[in-house]
Amino acid sequence: MAFRRPHPRQRRTCEEYKAELEEENYHLHYSWCEQEIQNLNREIERFENASEEEIVELKSEVSSLKSQLYQAKKDVRDKEKVITDLEKRLEESEEQVDRLRCRIRAISSRKNTPEQRNSPDLYNPNINLEMATITELANAIDGYVENRTTARDILIDQIKGATRQVRRKENNLHQDLVREQRRRYDAEAERDNEIIRRQNAEGIARKQTRIGVLVQERFALQLLYQRNAHHLQRSRGDIGLLEYNRDRLYERYEKWKTKTQAERQNILILQAQILALQNNLPNQINMALPAGLQMPELSSFEQDHEKYVDDFIAYINYGGINDEVRIRNILDRSVKGEVREWYRREFDNKNWELQNVLDNSAIGATIAHIRGANAGAITGAVNSFLNVPLGLAGADIIPARNVAEDWTIAGGRPTNAVPVAPNAGGGIPIILAGIRSGQRLHRIKKHFPSAVKFLRMLEIGTLKQGTHESVASFWAKIQKYGDQLGYTPEQKKTSFISGVRQDILNDIIMIGRHKPINDILDNLEEMELRSGILGPPPSYLSYTPAPSAIPNIAPQQQGISLADIQKIIQEAQAQQKTENQALVKKITELESQMTQQQAQVSIPQIIEPVRQPKGPPSSLKTEEGLKNYYVSEFLKDLGLLSKEELDADYPVKNFQRPHSQRSNVSARIDRVEEGINETRESVNQLTEEFQKLNIRKPVARSNFNRSYFTPIKPINSQYVSPDSNDDNGGGYENNNWWTGYDEASEKKNRYQ
Repeated sequence: MAFRRPHPRQRRTCEEYKAELEEENYHLHYSWCEQEIQNLNREIERFENASEEEIVELKSEVSSLKSQLYQAKKDVRDKEKVITDLEKRLEESEEQVDRLRCRIRAISSRKNTPEQRNSPDLYNPNINLEMATITELANAIDGYVENRTTARDILIDQIKGATRQVRRKENNLHQDLVREQRRRYDAEAERDNEIIRRQNAEGIARKQTRIGVLVQERFALQLLYQRNAHHLQRSRGDIGLLEYNRDRLYERYEKWKTKTQAERQNILILQAQILALQNNLPNQINMALPAGLQMPELSSFEQDHEKYVDDFIAYINYGGINDEVRIRNILDRSVKGEVREWYRREFDNKNWELQNVLDNSAIGATIAHIRGANAGAITGAVNSFLNVPLGLAGADIIPARNVAEDWTIAGGRPTNAVPVAPNAGGGIPIILAGIRSGQRLHRIKKHFPSAVKFLRMLEIGTLKQGTHESVASFWAKIQKYGDQLGYTPEQKKTSFISGVRQDILNDIIMIGRHKPINDILDNLEEMELRSGILGPPPSYLSYTPAPSAIPNIAPQQQGISLADIQKIIQEAQAQQKTENQALVKKITELESQMTQQQAQVSIPQIIEPVRQPKGPPSSLKTEEGLKNYYVSEFLKDLGLLSKEELDADYPVKNFQRPHSQRSNVSARIDRVEEGINETRESVNQLTEEFQKLNIRKPVARSNFNRSYFTPIKPINSQYVSPDSNDDNGGGYENNNWWTGYDEASEKKNRYQ
């Protein structure tokens, strides 16, 4: 039997088991390790969290400890101060106790003497005056109690009572200290409240100040808006007025051009008219006068009566008329219209009374004797010359006989009473028979109804500027009647400001009412010139005789010569040249004014490529919207509003291409300048024709000064020659001195 190892298979199985067990142990150990690691990780996390919480707690404890340490240090410092104070007081108390003990020993050494035995101080020692504090008093009382030599029960009871009283005072003082601390806390709280109230009051004051500043800024913004709106409105009005005046100038130019077509025919028939007029005596007088001087007329109470009197006197002097009857006839014919009735009622069938010259002077039998008296004779009969200044001669009181008489000193006036001779001796005013022309002219000049009315109106403050009355005319009226009433310059200024129209008053307020009157008048004249550079509206026009301002020269001889005609033509040519220059100047000023106005309202002739508003938006179509827009612009200028915010509120549109924008103003002005050149040529041609025809023609003033002399006989357009040449555009486009002027048609065209 062969040898074999027992159970070989079983041996391999144990090894396998061992390997399996080892592997299983390894896996178990690995799992256990992983679990332990996880447990440790959780434990570490818990410890970390716990450590963080502990760190936070420790930090808070450290902070509290620091604060406590700081407070403890502070208390230590305070206690050191208190201890130092207490040590000082303790030293003082010890010194006081030593002094008291010395005194007590002195008192004890004298207690057995007869005098001290019955002394009231022995039983009631007044030690309160010697003690400064409660501790010192208690120590003193304890010293008395410990003294065995005083065996008196009464003294002991008193000392014990005093001790109890001292203890009670100590308690009271302690309570007072507590109350004092409470009062201090209350005072600190009240102080804090007062600080808070003061801060609140300061905050309210700052807010009110800010509100006031904002209100002022709002008011300033409103003023700026109103001023800008007013300037804008005035600029628009000025532009409209300039355009209106420009159109009127062109219309007037066209009208002049059409009227000059009849001028050539008028020249042909003037010679026949002059021949017919030379045979008429009144016309001979007019022909002897300078060209253009016609008999003045007084037909309205609104007319300047003083100018009428001056023109009438100049007319009589130039005519060399010395006959009273002829002067009276001319004067009666010159008064017309509504004034005619007042003239008849004032002078017809009346006599001339001298209010200040009585009939008892005994100087002479006639008024000529009184006029010839010297100053001594007048002074000798001073009672017969009422309200007459001393030292005047008779010639100063009674004027010489002419058309320019002044009866102011004599007090001349019309009256219905019968004549009174200068030597009647009744002590009543002298009355001269009838009223001569010089006396009538004096009465018209000094006591015309309109003058009296204006005096009364100025006196009661109701004198107002007329609708179409200029500032210079109204100021002249104020000066004239103010001088008669004796007004001061300040009173005249007040009457002037209170009487002007509302638009003029607004201009005066803008100029400044406190300024001198001359500065105000100069500014107003500049405004009038700017607003009416080509003349006022049609309703302003009034063709009245121009002031003569003619010196008193000798009358001319009747008849007419070629030299006179040439002289008249030269004067007319010079006058026409002056008026043409004035017209060119006004046109130049018109161009500059329009340029300035266009610059002010930002209307350029060339539109540049800029961003322009889409506008105006619907909000800008109302006054409130415009106001808000201007306020926003002002805030943007101040820096309170950004440009982006303004653009967001008022959007813009895309760029525009630049294009020229030429208005009709320049074209019309060019046409006016061409018309002026044609007018110059026409004047030269007209001068040559006048020199050839040897005729004499009245010259009218330019329409620019609103004055025109009535022609001898109106020439209608029906006399125009059928073969009249109009190749040169009418020939006399700017001729201002034609005789064929139809006043009715002019007024009709003017008010259309």
